[in-house]
Amino acid sequence: MRRPLVAMAAALVALATSAVATAGSRPADVRPYSVNVLPSLGGEPSLAVSPNGRNVMVTGGGANPSRLYLSTDGGGHYRALNPVFPKKGGADFDIIWLDDHTLVAADLSLQGDGVLVHRSTDLGATWTSTSILNDVYDRPWVAHHGNTVFVVTRGVADAAYLYISNDGGRSFGSPELMNVGTADGGLGPPEAVGLVVQNIATAPDGTLYVLKQHDTGLYVTRRVPGAFDQFATYLVSPASTENGFSWLTTDRAGNVYVLAHELRGSVLGAWLYVSRDRGKTWSGGVNLSAGTGGSAFGAIEGGRAGELALVYLRGETSVSSDTQRWWAEVARVTGATTARPHVARVRPLGEPIHTQGICSLGVLCPPGQNRELLDFISTRIARDGHIYAVVAATTPSTAGVPKGPYPTGVVFRSTASR
Repeated sequence: MRRPLVAMAAALVALATSAVATAGSRPADVRPYSVNVLPSLGGEPSLAVSPNGRNVMVTGGGANPSRLYLSTDGGGHYRALNPVFPKKGGADFDIIWLDDHTLVAADLSLQGDGVLVHRSTDLGATWTSTSILNDVYDRPWVAHHGNTVFVVTRGVADAAYLYISNDGGRSFGSPELMNVGTADGGLGPPEAVGLVVQNIATAPDGTLYVLKQHDTGLYVTRRVPGAFDQFATYLVSPASTENGFSWLTTDRAGNVYVLAHELRGSVLGAWLYVSRDRGKTWSGGVNLSAGTGGSAFGAIEGGRAGELALVYLRGETSVSSDTQRWWAEVARVTGATTARPHVARVRPLGEPIHTQGICSLGVLCPPGQNRELLDFISTRIARDGHIYAVVAATTPSTAGVPKGPYPTGVVFRSTASR
């Protein structure tokens, strides 16, 4: 649940910087990244890129239902939007483009309306809202394949629910319960205790994958249309995440990837797991953020076969709750299906964006531990290969822009496609 949020007007400040190599990493990508600073974007920043690559929507928890910034020049410049929504949620926004003009977003209602699905056909200027009423109470995730829209969230009984729209997010059918099913050699339902829906993704063939954290580890559930028991669930790793949401994506070849934030021995890293057989079997994991200090809040997005966009926060220790400095790092990963993927890391902004510990325990965070960043950051890779990433900054000033009532948004874009 989020504290009440107040909308505000703010100006955009844009800054271009060059890439800086990360200590202890492989050689940095020498191509520069542009940096755009979005005042009071808020925690849990997310972004989406339209199919033509020109329209970029950035959202964050700095308003209710969300703080929205739009670029129509491929991420060169952004302007704040202040649309009126028929129904408002808690700024737990997840957003996608269906086409070059149509947006669909899912949010958690705070007024007993379940999950809210918002839809805009004019680049976010005006919106309609639909309620999905069930016993849902946790952050929803949205994905699509063509005009089919999937929304997944968790219910009060630690059950994962799937809602499907066949009309581009205008209406949704009855929920499908995702905690059951042994289709296609799946393991069957793991214990529901501790269930958190971490992320969802669709493959090029329309297959839906859902990443779930249970007390017994990380699992991926694949929807199997036409099967008697509908879903196949597979164990990715028995590990528990140390911070933030883990991430799920597919590439254009249909490979499936999970990025988990784990403490292995004394190393806190962003561990990548890969499946090349539709989630049935998984690799043993490789740390994409290996280097000095630990990492937090990693996110990935798939591009061409074996290619990923990656963003994470680089800290100074391997305990994310320690008071320390954090920097944002972005990378293009190639050979991601191999045992030794190439990670070209860049630190586009040479100053730290956070100087406290990170708490990812939600309402269980101890008094005094910082929760301004909330639970994740985001990245996207456009079809032409340009990488986008967005992080939240809590420092008093970021690239010369003073912090407002909510964390500052910082958007990175690679100035070359590949």
